[in-house]
Amino acid sequence: MSAALTALADWIDAQLSDELASRQHVAETALARIEELATCPVLTAADLGVLGQALADAVTYRDPAGFCQDCEDSPAALCQDHADDLDKTDAYLALAAGLGLEIDR
Repeated sequence: MSAALTALADWIDAQLSDELASRQHVAETALARIEELATCPVLTAADLGVLGQALADAVTYRDPAGFCQDCEDSPAALCQDHADDLDKTDAYLALAAGLGLEIDR
């Protein structure tokens, strides 16, 4: 199990360093894999540490940082894409909490 989580963390790290990588694809693929791994009956402390880091990376990755014209134009100051990103970070944080992991937002 630990090898699978380490491989996922390495994949996420590689994707995040690629400026051409689709943020949506990386986050959705990582979340699907994390959810798949989270259904395993036993996670070691080391596994939970890696999973916690992967979830923290996903939360950071989905943070709507930087300038967005659609956000600027929105009366709520948040475009739909970035609102969806925040909903996904809530899901990541809920998954972490369900596993007893604390993730900073």
